[in-house]
Amino acid sequence: MGEEIQTEDGTVTLKRKITLFNGVGIIIGTIIGSGIFISPTGVYSYTGSVAASLLIWLICGLLSTLGALCYAELGTSIARSGGDYAYIYTAFGPLPAFLRMWIALLIIRPTTQAIVALTFGNYVVKPFYPECEPPENAVKLLAAVCLCILTAINCISVRWTMRIQDVFTTSKLLALIVIIISGFYYIGIGHTENFQNAFEGKYGAGDIALAFYSGLFAFGGWNYLNFVTEELQDPYKNLPRAIWIAMPMVTIIYVLANLAYFAVVTKMEMMSNPAVAVTFGDRLFGSWSWVIPIFVALSTFGGVNGVLFTSARLFATGAQEGHMPAFFSLFHIEKQTPIPSLIFTCFFSLLMLTTSNVFDLINYYSQTLWLSVGASVVGMLWLRHTKPDLPRPIRVNLAIPFIFLFAIACLVLIPVVTNPKDTGIGLGFRRNFRTGHRLNGHRWAPDPLFMKQFEGVAIYPTPEMEKYAKVIYDGRVKPIERKLKNMWLNFGPQHPAAHGVLRLILELDGEYVLRADPHIGFLHRATEKLMENKHYSQSLPFMDRLDYVSTMANEVGYALAVEKLLNIQVPPRAQAIRVLMSELSRIANHLLNISGTVLDAGGISPFFWMCEEREKIYELFERVCGARVHNAYMRVGGVCQDLPIGFLDDVHEFCMKLGERCDETEDVVTGNRLYYERTAGIGAVSAHEAIDMGFTGPMLRSTGVKWDLRISHPYNGYEMYDFDVPVGTFGDSYDRHLLRLMELRQSLRIINQVLDTIPEGEIRTDDSKVTMPTRQEMKTSMEALIHHFKLCTEGFNVPPGTTYSATECPKGELGIYMVADGTSKPYRVFIRPCSYLHLAGLAIMGPRMLLADISILIATIDIVFGDVDR
Repeated sequence: MGEEIQTEDGTVTLKRKITLFNGVGIIIGTIIGSGIFISPTGVYSYTGSVAASLLIWLICGLLSTLGALCYAELGTSIARSGGDYAYIYTAFGPLPAFLRMWIALLIIRPTTQAIVALTFGNYVVKPFYPECEPPENAVKLLAAVCLCILTAINCISVRWTMRIQDVFTTSKLLALIVIIISGFYYIGIGHTENFQNAFEGKYGAGDIALAFYSGLFAFGGWNYLNFVTEELQDPYKNLPRAIWIAMPMVTIIYVLANLAYFAVVTKMEMMSNPAVAVTFGDRLFGSWSWVIPIFVALSTFGGVNGVLFTSARLFATGAQEGHMPAFFSLFHIEKQTPIPSLIFTCFFSLLMLTTSNVFDLINYYSQTLWLSVGASVVGMLWLRHTKPDLPRPIRVNLAIPFIFLFAIACLVLIPVVTNPKDTGIGLGFRRNFRTGHRLNGHRWAPDPLFMKQFEGVAIYPTPEMEKYAKVIYDGRVKPIERKLKNMWLNFGPQHPAAHGVLRLILELDGEYVLRADPHIGFLHRATEKLMENKHYSQSLPFMDRLDYVSTMANEVGYALAVEKLLNIQVPPRAQAIRVLMSELSRIANHLLNISGTVLDAGGISPFFWMCEEREKIYELFERVCGARVHNAYMRVGGVCQDLPIGFLDDVHEFCMKLGERCDETEDVVTGNRLYYERTAGIGAVSAHEAIDMGFTGPMLRSTGVKWDLRISHPYNGYEMYDFDVPVGTFGDSYDRHLLRLMELRQSLRIINQVLDTIPEGEIRTDDSKVTMPTRQEMKTSMEALIHHFKLCTEGFNVPPGTTYSATECPKGELGIYMVADGTSKPYRVFIRPCSYLHLAGLAIMGPRMLLADISILIATIDIVFGDVDR
């Protein structure tokens, strides 16, 4: 499935795999369940009017669409699983969210599942008892079997769950299409008796409200996709799309289905038989009437599946906030399913099967349901007032929530007067939940009786000294009401887990980080100004001190910028050497990052393995240019010198052994449960947030965005090499770890292609204005010696112009903006490093994480502070 919201403490979560089609299937599959096959009886029995019934169905669809639009704004501005619970928690705090959670657990969700399961049982048994009502116990037994089977499937495999949802969504649409076509055929041959005097009926306010309850029950599920928002691929686009596709489709289908019912079934049969589709089939299909109950049973089977799937995610989210027992938040590490939540949901649904009257069940839970929905929409308006700067990819017109809230107010208040019994049952549950929160909630206030045992001076326990005891609590001010200040912690800049000279000021609430403010500038050297006072060729070594883990790749970026200003071409062999060195730099960078992250998580052996492999790369660099870290190997127009003899063979041998070492590391680290729990869910970023923050490289690709300059804007001949661009799914620390391992393998793939195809030829451009003469030329030519002297002392002039060059460095995009004024020194240089933008992401990744996870987050962001401070 998708990624359940991955908690700050590293609990096991799911993968983000719900597509737009799956999302539409969840909405349609959950809405079109038992409702359309039993609610027509309820709506008509309360109104007694065909026209009023059809109008109520149309208005129910409109109200559900308005509600879904409000929830689209909530679901994209509060992009976390939990639906109503998450929105109420964000807007009003823990107590209202606690009430909503337990009402859903004990009333709304079990009742909904029981209704749909009972409808399943009723339609399966009905064909065997055509002349009488089916046995109540048989219906309940089949309903229980349905619940248990679907619970088992949801526990075993989320992929099977979604396949069931998609398949049964198709079957229920097919059933309704058969009913609609048959009904219109019946109208076409002249059966319009029920449409005469269509407006005759009863129009009492209480009856209309209860009719709406039945109609809206059939639309129940329009908000269920919000319960798995963080499992939906690209929720900012796909959530509203799913709503706009699903809701009009369901409304049209429901109105047409009711027209078909009224065309075939008599008014008396409509009022007396809840299984109206069976009566429809008996009157229309004769010996083939069993087809309709089968279709209906399949439809309700899929409906139970959809409700069960979203219910378990809701309870898991509540457990993560401390509003339910912690075991509800547990996921099976291999199956990636919330098994405890699923079993508990099934248990309470089975308890609801003690009654078989579905209309009583609908009336019991409807008021509490719509109170919760109304609270969520009020919360949306409240958040607009209190948090106007909260990102809202979808923003609905204010008229929509106000119209929706007015309708909810009528639905909630009218039955209080006309149907106080069912209202009292629902509100009685709500009051009991509030009492439970006060007694057993996660915020407990000590009472005077408890505090009395701590009165007195503990270090003077003798009776003689008791008269000097000072009462520390007088019963008038509860300790819970005393205002406390959060702790501020200074982290770094010398801390070993800071991965450089980073100073973080952390605001803590217990073990949780509320705010993370990075303080930078400890390595500021004014690099750009230094480069503006050096010749173009003298500035290149400064690139080695920016990202000193990826030196060769930085040099390539600078050389390309100057070459664009000079409009010169680099020989093919030099381009291949640049690609080779850039990919070796990428491997060295990722080896250091992976080893450092593993070390921060407590792993020792993989750290030494990776460092050993990285050492081999530095030995290769030393053979090429004589330096391990400060290489200065690239030149404007090519490279400094050709590869030494036997170098390519040594690189090939290194790549072979590194592939084996990567396999070994993956076996030890990637599948390790402890490492997974330390990284999964830590610093999760959505694709929308990553783009807004300016992330590039692995930080961006880990969110699912397939962007790599080597593919989109190739340079140095990258278009000639065949390689893939790995992407992640959720953008958390674990995804970033996996992504770097995959990128490491792709770099090996590119290097092997370079080794096979590297051409012979020159290693520098033949433009003598920028290329120094060779040592041999200087030995035989005075002009060559003079030319060499002038290039070293005066540099080369660059024509006036402006350029921006971007390259795909190991940490992300390195951008260099350069202005030339016709002299030998750049007029302006501006470097756009990726680390600076990634560090700024701590503002959205750090809050609500455990303090112990900050070091893991910093490691997987992969920051170098020479890059940040410059």
